[in-house]
This record gives sequence, C-alpha cells and structure tokens, in this order.
Amino acid sequence: MLKNDDIAAVDRAALFSRLPVEWGEDLIPQIQRALREAQQKVVVLDDDPTGTQTVHDTIVLTEWSLPALVRELESADPVCYILTNTRSVSAAEAIALNREIARNLRTAAQSTGRRYTVISRSDSTLRGHFPAETDALAASAEAPPDGVLVIPAFMAGGRYTIRGLHYVAEGPRSSRPRKRLTPKMPCLVMRNRTCAIGLKRRLAGESNRRTSSACRSM
Repeated sequence: MLKNDDIAAVDRAALFSRLPVEWGEDLIPQIQRALREAQQKVVVLDDDPTGTQTVHDTIVLTEWSLPALVRELESADPVCYILTNTRSVSAAEAIALNREIARNLRTAAQSTGRRYTVISRSDSTLRGHFPAETDALAASAEAPPDGVLVIPAFMAGGRYTIRGLHYVAEGPRSSRPRKRLTPKMPCLVMRNRTCAIGLKRRLAGESNRRTSSACRSM
C-alpha cells in the first residue's frame, strides 16, 4: 500500500487544463472502417482479468488452442481478447505462454488467410513481465516489429500519464505515486523518474543482450 508521504496529490481539473485541447474529430468511426476494409483481426493478450472488464460485445478466450484461434480468425468480429493471466505466473512461464500463443496465431493465420495484429495489455505501471512478454511475441512473429508502443494509461481506472509522469485519479484530485506500488512486483513509476527514464532502465536491466535502448516520450 502507498503511504501518504509517498503520494503527491494535485487538482485534476488544474492538471488537465494545462494540456492541449482534445482533437475535435471523433476518429473511432475511421478506425473501425479501416479495420473492416483491411479485414485484419486485433488480438489482445490480457495478462489480468481487469482489462476484459472494461470492454463489451467482445469475445474473450480463456484458451488458445489452434482450433480456437482458427475459429476466431474466421469470425467477422474485428477484435478478440485472450485472457492469459500471466501476471500471476513466473516470467519464464509467461514467456513460454506468449511464444505458444504467437506460434498458434501464426499457424491459424496461415490456415485462414486472415491477417492480425497483436496488442499486449498489462498494468499501466508495468506491474508484470515487461518487456519479457513483448520480447517473446516479437521473437515469435513472422517479421520483427519496428518498435513497441508503450501506452501507460487506463482511462476506465482513472490512470493517466502526463508529460512522463503517471497519475491515479481519486475523485477531483489525481495522485502521483512516487515509490513502488507493491513491495514484490516491479513497477515503472518511482521517485524522481519520468516514464521514459524508468522504461529505459527496465529495458536495460531485463536483457543482457541489450547494449542500448532508445526510449522516447510521445
């Protein structure tokens, strides 16, 4: 649990007032149209059940056998979730599970001719196995990705990242955790660090193969 002296509270309205004006056009219809025209399936791998609780009218798989993934890729639905629950297992188990899903997805896509894109959904403070899981997915993909977009936000839970700092909304105020959120699980946001710095240190520490990590805020 966070203690009071670990939290810097700010007024949420004042914080948001300093942000650029939101884009005036609703882009969701364009995104939905583009997905329909591309006939590309979005497959979300969710490491914890909280993610699926914020969506509706969406198939959620709790197993990822080849027949199950073939059925999903044959479905006209644009998106499906796979509940992996890897946050509750070891890093080695999470890596093996992600590799298995990636292999089965690749085989299912070859069988159905359906293209797909993968989103790895985890905790907004990176409690879990990042970058081990995304590394496993990338290594098992047909072509390596150009990069990984890390989006540390959970709007339904009142979590935002603003200018590199992560906030948790509680009523009209937002709090910025300054220390680890739990004593046992690795967490992105720590005292006097921006998300980019925390990510770079996490990336550098997770793999001995990495000699440098390019990490930029957008």
